[in-house]
Amino acid sequence: MVDKIKYIEIAGQRYPILMSAYVYEAIEDKFGSVKEWYELVSTQQKIKPILDVVFLMITSAYAHARTTGIAFPIKVAEKAPEREDMSFAIGSPEELAKILNAVADAANAGSQKEINAVPASTPGRKKKKKNR
Repeated sequence: MVDKIKYIEIAGQRYPILMSAYVYEAIEDKFGSVKEWYELVSTQQKIKPILDVVFLMITSAYAHARTTGIAFPIKVAEKAPEREDMSFAIGSPEELAKILNAVADAANAGSQKEINAVPASTPGRKKKKKNR
């Protein structure tokens, strides 16, 4: 299975992030489209829209884990941070760039498709003829 959950570190705590349909819908509701959101955060470097989306991605990952029963393969914080606590997490433009890169990685992981192909027949095996 393609791992759609990525990880981000905020204020010394590691959190899972997931770009889910819920997150895309919230971005569209609040910003019009993902493209408009990305233009806002990349060209104008607005921090609040970035943290809003990261918070949604974190809560989406924890919700996904609860509903599916999956366990995270690495140690993460026990629960999502409070949204207000995330405002203090960015201390430099480099940290902002790391967060944007993590969001992009999660978005790309979410867009990957998994295809399971089952061969019609096993190679090297002949089909048996029916006797009439």
